[in-house]
Amino acid sequence: MQETKPLLCPAAWVGWVLGSAAFFTYFMTLGDGPSSGYSISYLMAAAGLFPQLNPLNAFSHLFMGIVLRITGGELATRSGLVCAVLGALSVGLIYRLVAATVWSCLEKNRENEARANTAAILAGLGASLFLAFCIPFWTVSNRAHVASFDTLWLMLAGTLLFRYVHTGNLGLAYAFVFACSLGMVELATFSSFLPLCGLYLAYQLWRHEQLNGKVVVKALWFGLAGFSFYFIVAWQFFGSSGYYLREYTGGYWQVLWHLWRDQYMLLTQSLPQTGWLIVLLVSVAPWLAALLVAKRSLNGEKDWTYYVLHAVMTLIAVGLLFNMKLSPLRLAGTTRLLVTPYVLMACVYGYLVAYWFLTPSVWWENSDQEALQRLGRFLGPVLAVFLLGMAIVAPFRNVSEADAGISDSVNRYAREVVQSLAGREWLITSGGEDSHVAIAAADAGLRVKIINLAGQNNEAYMNYVGSLFNEPRYRNLAGIGMFPLLQEWFRSDPDIESKVAISALPDLLTGSGFTAVPNKMVFLAMRDRNTLDLAALKRIHEEFWSERLPLLLKTAEDGSNTGTMLFMR
Repeated sequence: MQETKPLLCPAAWVGWVLGSAAFFTYFMTLGDGPSSGYSISYLMAAAGLFPQLNPLNAFSHLFMGIVLRITGGELATRSGLVCAVLGALSVGLIYRLVAATVWSCLEKNRENEARANTAAILAGLGASLFLAFCIPFWTVSNRAHVASFDTLWLMLAGTLLFRYVHTGNLGLAYAFVFACSLGMVELATFSSFLPLCGLYLAYQLWRHEQLNGKVVVKALWFGLAGFSFYFIVAWQFFGSSGYYLREYTGGYWQVLWHLWRDQYMLLTQSLPQTGWLIVLLVSVAPWLAALLVAKRSLNGEKDWTYYVLHAVMTLIAVGLLFNMKLSPLRLAGTTRLLVTPYVLMACVYGYLVAYWFLTPSVWWENSDQEALQRLGRFLGPVLAVFLLGMAIVAPFRNVSEADAGISDSVNRYAREVVQSLAGREWLITSGGEDSHVAIAAADAGLRVKIINLAGQNNEAYMNYVGSLFNEPRYRNLAGIGMFPLLQEWFRSDPDIESKVAISALPDLLTGSGFTAVPNKMVFLAMRDRNTLDLAALKRIHEEFWSERLPLLLKTAEDGSNTGTMLFMR
């Protein structure tokens, strides 16, 4: 076995400084409540306010659920802070990973060691700044989102592999195999990297003279150990509320099959139907190219094709940083959030900073003109500083799209709805902001049961509505339809007045013989209209219109002007 070498990462502390700066940025752009889209769905399931309807992303849901149970404060704030910490850790780790990789690729001697050290530090800086302030990663790091958890997992797996490459410690190789196979259970993206990682690990085992039957069998055992969690995750979902709401009929094995099928569909459908090839060309292709040419290009390869290749890669990377028209974010739209391509391009960006710092110095190194030699030595730092400057400018350009404050007006509205319930534990809506209301109620220490009339034709949702009732007859009526259930419930429950509020049109109340009494943001039911104090009702609403409504309208206007985009993974 060859002699092991320690992992060298120049100025490793810089990564944690950058991570701290990223955390501060994410903290300053947290919203005043949950963000709409995928984020709030994830938060609802993790907080136990709505059943998880599939076993995807089981570990991130488990992690966030534990965090929310053991900490205090508002749900959105707690989850946003956790994701900010996870994002900051990824920023710190990518510095160490890219800086150490560039350092290891460089051929060093006494004359150039200081220059190589600087190049590695600059590479780490470029990668960290790109990742921290590109819109997709920023977006998943200042609100509840599984991608912050999953990206950190990718970073940790990459760190394990790098440490093995440079130490030859077989324990790290086995840990990498386990991390990747376990990561497949959480994140379908690991499956796409599996062939490349397997081949690269086999090559490194051969290089370290460790590639033999015993090591391969042991690595396969670690891989199977991680893969076995598929069966555990499926078993945990089997028999859960989500399992019954989805009306699985095939038992445990159907859950397992659907888990694999859903991951396959996520993997194949994560790319847009139109423009999927462009997404690959502007993210995966540059990353693979960097892997193939890094060793030669960083050590002074003089070939015009290399210069053209790196110029094109630089244009692509800068374009992605500033969300150009052909970026994955623009092509995929707002219905899905592609983070992995930006993680790959962050690595490429760091590599490019080091490349342009080093390369100009070799253009005229053999020239007889000292002025040209000085120009080469001067031009490298200028190009590197220019690329770093672009990354430093990026947060000022991207903040309007990554700021989570766009949902503040919706959350203000949701809190007003909760206050208007006057103690009612049921709310009937026409959809839209139900999750925001549920979280606002939970933050206020209430558990409001919400029925969305728009879900009347969704069988799984009607199963959920039936599960909200303890009485068997109401559960059975939920299987018939939404309106038969509500009509019978309103007719037969003597305490309905003190239980239910409606934020939709009040026809359900008037059609059932009640008077629909407005109470700020909702309608309440009243059987005896003669008991209604119209003067008091008018006074309450005049006060509400003069004090609360202007504030709500101003918040909505401010939110509409931020330009923030909301993303679903």
